[in-house]
Parts: sequence; C-alpha cells; structure tokens
Amino acid sequence: MPTMPKTRKMSLITRCLVTGGIGMLASAPALAGPPFSNIEGASGGGLNVTAEIANPIAKPGEGLNGSSVVGIPQVGVWYVNLPDSNLTWTAQSAQMSFFNRFEVGLSHSNVDASKATGEGSVNFTTITAKLQVIKPGQFGALTPAFAVGYIDKNTDNATRIPSSVPGIGGTRLYPDDSGGDYYAVLTETFYKNVGLPLPILLNVGMRRTKAYLMGVEGFGQKWDNPYFASIGVGLPAPKFMTGHLALGAEYADSTNVGRDRLGRPMKTARMYDITLAWLPTPKLTFVAAYLNNGSKNIYDGLKAGQNPSQLGEGFVLTAQYQF
Repeated sequence: MPTMPKTRKMSLITRCLVTGGIGMLASAPALAGPPFSNIEGASGGGLNVTAEIANPIAKPGEGLNGSSVVGIPQVGVWYVNLPDSNLTWTAQSAQMSFFNRFEVGLSHSNVDASKATGEGSVNFTTITAKLQVIKPGQFGALTPAFAVGYIDKNTDNATRIPSSVPGIGGTRLYPDDSGGDYYAVLTETFYKNVGLPLPILLNVGMRRTKAYLMGVEGFGQKWDNPYFASIGVGLPAPKFMTGHLALGAEYADSTNVGRDRLGRPMKTARMYDITLAWLPTPKLTFVAAYLNNGSKNIYDGLKAGQNPSQLGEGFVLTAQYQF
C-alpha cells in the first residue's frame, strides 16, 4: 500500500456569501469540522476560501471505498436571509479531494430578490478547483498552508435594458453571465505549535475577479483584486452540550468590476460576518452567522437608478456533513 503524505486535520475554521457574505469559525482540535463546503462550492468558511483541503485522508485506506488517493466527499446546505433587501439565498455544495493536495467542488444556488426587483429568482452555479501547493507544517511547525484555486461561475440572471433605450433596448444589462475567480490564500493554525491553550486560525488571501455581487447578477469587463481575511478560535462546549464550539469573523474587501451597458458602476460593498458553530460529532456541524453587507440595501440603489452595491444586514444558517 502506498505511503500517504502527512496530513493535518484543520483545528479551526474560516469563511459565503451571497451578495453579502456568510460565516467563519474555528473548531476544537478533537473534531474534523472545517474546512466546510462553502456556498461557492470551495472548501473554507463562509465568505472566504482557506488553503486547507476538504476532508483529507488521515491514514492510508481511509479514503473513498478504502482508497488512499480519493478522499471521502463532504457536503453543505445553506440558507441566507437579508431582510433589509427582501433577499433569500439557498444553496447546496460539495467537495472531494485527491492525493490530499487537489480538491474539486461544485454548488448550486437559488437567489430570490423578486420582491425588490420584480423579476424571478436567479440560479447560480459554480465548479471549483483548488491545489494545495504547500501543506501545513511542510517546512517546519509554523509553515502555513498555501493554496491557489479557481471558481467557475454561471448565472441565469435575465435583467434586461428597458426597451425604450435606443439601439440596446431589450438586451442584457450586464456584460457577461459567466466568469471566474482566481485566488491565492495562506492559512495557519496556532495551537500546541506555539503553546496556546486554544487553537487560533488566521487566514489571508486575494482574489482576481470580474464578478458583480459575487457573480449572481453578472460579470463586468474590468478585473479587480480584493483581499480577504479570517480569524477563528476553537472553544470547549458547555457541559450540557456534546462536542465543541467555534467562534470567528471574516472580512471581504469591496470590488469594482467596471460598468454595465448603461454606463453605471458595478460595485460590491465590503462584507463581514461573525459566526458561531457547534460541532456535536466529528462529522456534523451546525453554523449560525450575522452578516453585514453595508448600511444601505437593494432598494436604496434601485431608487437612485443605480446598480445596488449594498444589501444590508442579515443572518446565515448552514449544516455541514463529512461522510
């Protein structure tokens, strides 16, 4: 049987988002938990991907059907509610890994802002790939994990230019309905390697994107390079609860990806979240998060005749399972 490369289960978590975002947290060291299946189909937290690989094989023969190469899948279901904008987002996502280095994933979302826009809900799909270039601890105890990845995105948003506009009336408002995000990310867990009583995770990275409102609405013609960051801490659960708890926060920078076909800016405001997770078993996790995508909402943008850049406050719920 081939020798497996050393792997380290993430001892905490970070990170989705909708036109706002979602959560990030950290788990206690005894449980698997993170990285989670996020809303965009990659592993990480809510808003931000991490450099860790989904559900890595801990020992030879413990992968899918006894494999030492193909990892066991993990899945997540998501519900996001932004009442300031009458917007809901539901999603299902899944990932699996190969050789504890390469990860593939996918997600399907339904985003409904019809009360505000008067249009139907939007189907948003992604396919993701992540390569872990440097494994955690590969060159010493404090070596962070480093990964690069790509998220292919497609939306069926059908927003059209008013028919009264000469020459372009009735055509698509946004330049593209598909695109992709490139990213690079570093993740490190500080715990026994530095003598801490609880695990603390730090996660920083950068994206290269043309996505407007995460790509749900569409894609611009200009690349932007927003950064993101996460912090999480693993906590023991109270005596009346099984498992462990995790507390964390995430930040995703604002983006400007150019203009729509009417010449209006396509901007997305910065997002942040604060998240609490409960990991009752090594395979199951429940997460609740507060999400903030600015002090304004979708109605403010629409009334001003502009593309909305802020969607207000709301909450996120997700359940995660590692088979």
